[in-house]
Amino acid sequence: MSGHGDCFTATVSAMLPDPSYRNEEGGVSPSLALDVTSRMHAIEPRGDKVKLVHGLVYHPETDWHTHAWIELFPGFGPVLVLDVANGNSSVWPRGDYYRAGQISEQSVKRYTRIQMCALITRHEHYGPW
Repeated sequence: MSGHGDCFTATVSAMLPDPSYRNEEGGVSPSLALDVTSRMHAIEPRGDKVKLVHGLVYHPETDWHTHAWIELFPGFGPVLVLDVANGNSSVWPRGDYYRAGQISEQSVKRYTRIQMCALITRHEHYGPW
């Protein structure tokens, strides 16, 4: 977990089902987000197995900062965190990740892929929202 980097862009890219929606920076173009949103309704109508998460985390080198990660709900075992910031691809049990980053549930916002695309369209950036 780092206070400087590409976490918002990287997590959006990792959440996209089709790499053709990504732009040169690895993010999604706001103009394409609406199309992605309509396709998501067909692909993942419940949208509850993968969530984009924004929250406040602590890192000794950077102090408190906003960060983005992905939570995977496999349906068995612990919820997993996938952190793809800064070229990493680390997977943690959610409890361990939250302890390491001193993350409180009150500082966390979770988004389905559909919500993510709608918010990109509305705000024209990758977060935090």
